[in-house]
Amino acid sequence: MSDLQCPARVFLARDDLPGARVEAAVEGEHIAGRYAVPPGGPADCTWLDGIADRHRGEAVIVVAPVEVITSWLLGAGRHVKPADVLSFEIDSDGWRARAVVTGPIPIQRPSH
Repeated sequence: MSDLQCPARVFLARDDLPGARVEAAVEGEHIAGRYAVPPGGPADCTWLDGIADRHRGEAVIVVAPVEVITSWLLGAGRHVKPADVLSFEIDSDGWRARAVVTGPIPIQRPSH
């Protein structure tokens, strides 16, 4: 059964992307919050889940080091190398990719 609350729309951006690139990726979106993880800063999945819970039905930008984003994606069951801004809907049912902002996302299937 689906979550009865609206999911948060979370834009994940690597901290080494130019700010203008991130802004171009979210053009036309009403951004309710902007968050940044400092290099070496603690930001596990619980931290990101808290942001998603606070922003149900809203769009937020989360900027983090590539290693942190990769860890979050692995925790959500996605094997993705984040090359650009990624967009997901996040709720208690999990993460759903909304769009690839630019270029393809190389998804690696787990080998058995």
